[in-house]
Amino acid sequence: MDKSGGCLCGKVRFQCSNEPLFQFICHCKDCRKQHAGIFGSYVSYGASDFSFTSDSKEMLSENHSVGDSGETKKRYFCANCGSFIYFKIPQIADALSLGVGLFDDPSFFTPNMQFYCKDKLANPELDLAVASFDTYPDEVKSLVHLK
Repeated sequence: MDKSGGCLCGKVRFQCSNEPLFQFICHCKDCRKQHAGIFGSYVSYGASDFSFTSDSKEMLSENHSVGDSGETKKRYFCANCGSFIYFKIPQIADALSLGVGLFDDPSFFTPNMQFYCKDKLANPELDLAVASFDTYPDEVKSLVHLK
């Protein structure tokens, strides 16, 4: 089944065909920073199962970093809004890993691996007993304690 997605501003759009190669969570420092979260969540597809729609590829900017393996990890972002789109690593050269939140319907995500569990935050479980809302509440100011 084909899956489509895109960045926050909509200038980068893509489509993936076939099933993902694998789905995973990564707890390394780079992925936490890349996602601005407590871990990164990804879906990996073969390069031949991924395509940009329209001229989206022209909207990408690149960032390269060296991982603890000594290999260069290439990350690609929307040049307009800064959304992370995907990364490629030399260890799996014919695959790319996309951020799960980019998909129009990410409900398919079922991770089957976790990486860098040694860097996992001590308690990344969400406390579901806290106040919860369907949307951002109008009365949020009365719910927070501002100094």
